Amino acid sequence: LTKCSLTSLDFSKTLSSVGQDSYVFLDPPYRGSFTNYGTQSDDDFQTRVVDHLQKCKSSGAYVLLSNRKMEDGFFEKLKGDNKLVDFPVTYTAGRRKKTDKGFEAKKAIEILMIGDGR
Repeated sequence: LTKCSLTSLDFSKTLSSVGQDSYVFLDPPYRGSFTNYGTQSDDDFQTRVVDHLQKCKSSGAYVLLSNRKMEDGFFEKLKGDNKLVDFPVTYTAGRRKKTDKGFEAKKAIEILMIGDGR
């Protein structure tokens, strides 16, 4: 991390200084999340995040965006020429499903959108 800049700003302000050979990881709140992070997380917000992925990529950055797949084609419609990878996950803490016997791990599909502007 000797060549990294860590910030605590709105992502659009942070990403305004991204340049060539930068690495950007975008991890916005999940679509459809019931958790309140004190920030907007609706589809307009998610579209804004993908737009910033494109801007960073256009600046020559390597960009990864993670989120949850909701089987409605949302990220597929926004991906453009970026690569979209799905992979199964099992939540064992924080996002567990309550059952009559306690809690059980919850299965889901994560997506990773990859934009390579290098």
